[in-house]
Amino acid sequence: MEETEHGKESIFEIEFDEKNGTGDQWGAVGDSGGTGFDESTLRGQEYGNLSWYNVYPSDELLDSYEVGDNRFGDTFYVPGSSYLKGTKVMVASNFTTSAGIRRAGWKKYQNYYNREDEATRSSINFKVMRYADVLLMKAECENQRDGGSQTAAIAYIKEVRDRANLTTTIAPTKEAVFAAIVHERQVEFAGEQSRFDDLIRWGMASTVLQGTGFTAGKSELWPIPNRETSSNPNIKPSDNNPGY
Repeated sequence: MEETEHGKESIFEIEFDEKNGTGDQWGAVGDSGGTGFDESTLRGQEYGNLSWYNVYPSDELLDSYEVGDNRFGDTFYVPGSSYLKGTKVMVASNFTTSAGIRRAGWKKYQNYYNREDEATRSSINFKVMRYADVLLMKAECENQRDGGSQTAAIAYIKEVRDRANLTTTIAPTKEAVFAAIVHERQVEFAGEQSRFDDLIRWGMASTVLQGTGFTAGKSELWPIPNRETSSNPNIKPSDNNPGY
């Protein structure tokens, strides 16, 4: 919600303002010139189940939430969820894609709470880092480092889970703590574009993303853009990252 941006747990946000319009988003200036107002995002429209709905939560993600985890209701709309200041209710047909009706739609990064439909642009800030991320990074570092304390790692995880109204029972072993971190990062940061990088870092991408088009040995890296290989005589097309 715009009204709760820059809250006490926010560390770094990218500012957006839909009043700036979308004039620079598609042109050469906005795409690569480094000037102009690019302070609006199409995330609301892309994620919006009453809009384009190009990005929707997977069944695997929805099933990852524990019973009683209040983050589920903060992250997703499901049939029966109210919106537009409580005057309207989502129905199953609102979650339709070309493949059929999905179980849920995104509530995070949506303006449906106070408008009937999402605009082409959104003024909701992009959260780059917040306090929960710091806690879970500290938990991961504590668990992975030589001489680290699993007890300390569990305490960081518990701080995140307490906010979600969940009890925390984790065996103080490196394997159990790691599994808990994987779970917490998935459900805490759903829709925030951290999952892919997490899976790459953990060496889990080729397994978890099997069937999605991920290619091990290639998809871990971006290609070097053509404009770089064609304009820099010191970079040949054959210098590109593996698979490109």
